[in-house]
Amino acid sequence: MNNAAVMFGRTGDECPMVKTPKLTVGELAVLRVVDTTNIGAFLDWGLEKDLFLPFREQIVRVQKGDMCLMGLYIDSSNRLSATMNIYNLLSSDSPYKENDRVKGNAPACLWALWA
Repeated sequence: MNNAAVMFGRTGDECPMVKTPKLTVGELAVLRVVDTTNIGAFLDWGLEKDLFLPFREQIVRVQKGDMCLMGLYIDSSNRLSATMNIYNLLSSDSPYKENDRVKGNAPACLWALWA
């Protein structure tokens, strides 16, 4: 059975979808940059239309092909947009204790913060 999600278009009309986005408002996800322009970047978030990442929401300038940790918010024009300003979405709840070893991948955009 397929689940359907409902998104709202610019005019407030309901737009049913069968595909599920890789993140929703209040969540974090690693997304691939598919294009950059003079106003920002566009990200693959699992839907037909790419997600916009404005320059003002970029902590570091992203490039096509980058994998970056993103949050999702509703902008002042009532549109969904991506942000790299995710501090308010982080949690201190963790199953890990001091000196635990973990294995994983860190998105390239995060490494740029410490370079």
